[in-house]
This record gives sequence, structure tokens and C-alpha cells, in this order.
Amino acid sequence: MPTTGLEINDGHLGEASISTGICTTNDLDIYFQHMNNARYVRELDFAKFHFFKRTGIYENILKAEGAALNTACHIRYRKTIPLFTPYKITTKVVHWDEKHVYLEHQFIQLSDNFITTVILSKQAIVGVNVREMMNRLLENKDEMYMPKPPAELEDWIHLNRKSSARLRNGNVCL
Repeated sequence: MPTTGLEINDGHLGEASISTGICTTNDLDIYFQHMNNARYVRELDFAKFHFFKRTGIYENILKAEGAALNTACHIRYRKTIPLFTPYKITTKVVHWDEKHVYLEHQFIQLSDNFITTVILSKQAIVGVNVREMMNRLLENKDEMYMPKPPAELEDWIHLNRKSSARLRNGNVCL
């Protein structure tokens, strides 16, 4: 396990970045048994920043005086991460459009490589045309890479659109 908790290398948008962690007493739920659900989102924020920095997305956003905001997450908890359990987080881009980057984060126990949690996150990129930025980054690598969204991501995007439309129409309760 790296001492920094991060794998540092020049990354390509099609490759996952890896960060590592361990569940400590600061991460525990109210029963002091496993990682608190809110900690996963906190950890994925660090993993997202590492991915953005590694791939050049962060520098492009800064150059345009833009910002990246986590606007939605879909979390599937498959198994808890117990106290003192080391894990890694893989982060990869799964899709993008003009305004958003969609990432998949997997929390994986190092002891058995079991994927304990899968998170889809929607990052709104303010002040930057995401499609143009991604093409610029990919041209620097002499490749054109455009991921087709997985079926579950398409469903989630559709769900978010329906939810937004309902809220815009003033229907705040289901």
C-alpha cells in the first residue's frame, strides 16, 4: 500500500485511478462496528479529486476559472467495511456530456478484492464545456475515447431528469 494513499502517475481518461484507505475509529457508525455511510461520500470526494488531477481535468477547470460540484450520487452498499480494514477506491469516468462528468467509484477490500460498495457520481462542471474539454484532453494523448454509458447509468440519468421535472413543477412530495 502506498504511504500517500494515492497511486501517482500520468493518467488517461480511460484508466481508473486508485486511492487507498483504512477504516479507523473516526470512520465508524453509531454502533462502532463498520464505516459510517456518510464516510463513503467523503472518501469518494478525495478519490474524485485525485482522478481529476491525474487526468488533467482539474487543470482545465482551473484554467477556465470553473468549478466541479458533486450534484448526485447513487450508492450500492454490498458489504460493510469493518474497523481497521484496508481498502482501495478505483475511480473511472463512465460517461460525459456538455455539462457533466459521470464517475464510477468502487470500494474494494484489499484482503479479498471484494467490491464492497459501488457509487455512481454526477459531477457538474461549471464554466467549462465538458465535451470540448474531454476531446482536448484526449487529443493530447492521440486517442479518441468516448465511453458509452452503461445501462444502469442511462436509467439513473433518466430517473434524475424525472425527479428534476417533478420538483420544477412544484411537486415536492412523492
